[in-house]
Amino acid sequence: MRGNHFAKIAENLESIAELLAEAENGIEDWPSHYDKVRSIKGLGLSTYSKFIYFMGAQVEGFGALILDMRVINAINTGHY
Repeated sequence: MRGNHFAKIAENLESIAELLAEAENGIEDWPSHYDKVRSIKGLGLSTYSKFIYFMGAQVEGFGALILDMRVINAINTGHY
């Protein structure tokens, strides 16, 4: 969590808790679920993927993965 992301996340704990409660039952439509995540300033894919991974959530039938910046960059550039 670089910069002031922690403060921004702390301001939105209720919204994040709601999203994680939704994820606990399995995420069937990742794009629409992640659109809600994206609306929370300071909460990026790296952090959110850690949350859902450690809670054992399923994403479209698969176990969640941690997507840190190295993985995200590799996917975006195709160098993997």
